[in-house]
Amino acid sequence: MDRIGWKLLFVVLLLGTLAGSYEDLTAPGIVKPTHPLLISALVWITDLLTLVSAFCYGFRKRFFPYVLFWQTVLGLSVLSNLVVCYYAFSRPGAFQPSELAVIMPIDLAVLVIFLLPTYLYFAKDLSQAKAAGNTAKT
Repeated sequence: MDRIGWKLLFVVLLLGTLAGSYEDLTAPGIVKPTHPLLISALVWITDLLTLVSAFCYGFRKRFFPYVLFWQTVLGLSVLSNLVVCYYAFSRPGAFQPSELAVIMPIDLAVLVIFLLPTYLYFAKDLSQAKAAGNTAKT
């Protein structure tokens, strides 16, 4: 089987995203996100596009094969997730600096793992397909 690890990562990301979305929709008001609705929508959209790219990378599919689009998705995803962390950690009394020192590296590591298929999708798969297309034309 080809790219079995990336296929498993896609399934884990899909299940995690579905569980997080369900939790967000059913959570009581006291534990709702502290960030604005626009940020929540941006995170949700970039998460869905990240799942699409993880599927495409794991299963060698081509969907919307524009490198600039996926680079933008990657940048928006990083930015929106950092804004969510800012809102969560900047509330008065939310976290102590020692807690922040433990939580932030874990959050960043999870973010890197979640976004790695998106990066590899546009950096390897789409770039190789584009190079092969340019070679075939000459």
